[in-house]
Amino acid sequence: MSMATRSTASCAPNRWSAPRTEMAEVVNLRTAKKRFARAKNAARGESNAVKFGRTKAEVRLAKAEAARAKAALDGHRRDP
Repeated sequence: MSMATRSTASCAPNRWSAPRTEMAEVVNLRTAKKRFARAKNAARGESNAVKFGRTKAEVRLAKAEAARAKAALDGHRRDP
């Protein structure tokens, strides 16, 4: 049997060859790592927001209320 009569394109897959499926999508590892890191940092940020949980406006308001209360208390102080 000569090589001209034997066609390799029509060979049926045998038990050692992988099943013919669609090819996987090509992934750029650098961007995949960056995407994974961003997701990890976002999750860590959300957990910190729950843990520490006050916005900048709430912190400012609390500081202003504390300063106002201190000023009111100092205003009522009697000197001996």
